[in-house]
Parts: sequence; C-alpha cells; structure tokens
Amino acid sequence: MKKIDEQRLYGEIVGHIPPEISDRIKVGMQADPTLTKMFEDIRLHVMKSDVLDAKTVQMILFAMMAAKLIGPPTEYHAVAAKMAGASKEELYAVAGLALLAGGMRSYNTAGAAIAAAFEEPSVDRCGSRSGVHGPEN
Repeated sequence: MKKIDEQRLYGEIVGHIPPEISDRIKVGMQADPTLTKMFEDIRLHVMKSDVLDAKTVQMILFAMMAAKLIGPPTEYHAVAAKMAGASKEELYAVAGLALLAGGMRSYNTAGAAIAAAFEEPSVDRCGSRSGVHGPEN
C-alpha cells in the first residue's frame, strides 16, 4: 500500500503535522493500512471541497472543534483558517456561533485558539501561555 503523504494532508493545511496525527497515521499504517488510507482519502475529499472554499471549510471545522471543546484541533483549524485568508474578526464571529452551540467553555476554547493563531496568548499566574497547543514558530 502507498505511503500516506502527511505533509500534503496536514502540513499544507495547518502549517505543520500535529504529533497525535503523525502517531495515529504511523500506528495505523502498521496495524491497518487499508483503514488508515481510506480515512485519509475521505478526510482529504471533504476538506478539499469543490463546493466550499478552504477558508469556509476551516472556519466550519474551527467552530465544530470549539463547540466540542477539542482544544488542539480548535487551534489547528484557527491557524488553517488564517492561512486560508480568515481574519481575526471572521474567526471571532465564528466563535460566537460556537458559543451558541457549546456555551461559554466553547467560546473560551475558541478565543484561546484565535489568540494563539494570531500569536496573542495570555500568560497566566504560573507563567504559562493560555490556549491550546499549536505549531512551533
């Protein structure tokens, strides 16, 4: 079975390959390469839509991840939306939709991801950056 091109699937979209995704693909290619390849083909098919532009796809995924309180992917999709041309204001408007769908925690998750995507995270009392994990710059 053909090797999965992680850089094409993830690096071009979010600017880096998240370690949990790299690990999943590595283990998947060892344990069940057919399923792993099928999943990545489906993922690529829906993310490279002929109907929705990349910015819209990434803003929708950003809102979905924030509403589900999935921290790191929320930031990955905020970064991807920014790379596709989304402004901070557009992402903040989408964060409002996450608030409606998931409440205040979703709104906070979205806000932290936007701050991290635009390199403006807060520093808490312990000195660590708030927000979620993202690409090393």
